[in-house]
Amino acid sequence: MLENVIDDVVGAFSNVFMVGDWMTVAIAVGAVVIAAFMTQRAGQAFQMALLGLVFYAAANYIRDALTRPASPEGGSPWVDSAQANWDAFMDLRLASFIAYFLVFYILILILHFVMGMLFRRG
Repeated sequence: MLENVIDDVVGAFSNVFMVGDWMTVAIAVGAVVIAAFMTQRAGQAFQMALLGLVFYAAANYIRDALTRPASPEGGSPWVDSAQANWDAFMDLRLASFIAYFLVFYILILILHFVMGMLFRRG
């Protein structure tokens, strides 16, 4: 059981931060850094991890909509991107979502404590 959780967390970390697409890595790092800067107490890291995931999803949606070629049917790339992202979200397993959440949570906590040591904040 614990091995499966650890494997899912390592897989989520690899899927987000070890991909060849540097734009995805930059978006993820940006989401974690913004959420960590917004965290004022370590107890808020749970909510900030959720907010970081929302930032990550929204930035990926915008990037996908801006880079998506026009569909032959003449549909809007914003609508096509929204549908594709919604379908991908609905196909996401709960274990994968929790693994993504744990990755963001751990990274935000680490960054919060490092910033706390550097800037002397709680």
